[in-house]
Amino acid sequence: MAAIANLVLKDGHTPPSDRTFTPTTASLDLAVWQERVGGIYTGMPTVQLSSRKPLKGSPLFKVKGTIKLPVMEVVSNSTINGIAPAPTIAYSLQATFEILVPERSKLQDRTDILALLNSLTADSQVQSLVHNFESPY
Repeated sequence: MAAIANLVLKDGHTPPSDRTFTPTTASLDLAVWQERVGGIYTGMPTVQLSSRKPLKGSPLFKVKGTIKLPVMEVVSNSTINGIAPAPTIAYSLQATFEILVPERSKLQDRTDILALLNSLTADSQVQSLVHNFESPY
């Protein structure tokens, strides 16, 4: 089993920058990382990975992942009483994936499914869907 460590992920800027997510929760089947650069807890981008081992009657190993990118509301610090309002989230972007791996699958099969998922998200059609709100046809 791998020890939990920081996740360093590249963002979509030009040129890409490394974003470091530090572990905040680690248990046997769930790990959570947060990027702590903003300093506001509710606004911290989060990565979550979980796994479920095969159950009786289901020979599938399940891996789930979620990335959440909250965007903070821009608020004015000038209020009638001079107290700044509490930070709030304007909206959040979220990406979720789930990989179902039969316990009898070969390493090459598992390598292929992960490589195909990476290629899918890098494909120009998928990029257009996300960037430009295009239809998938």
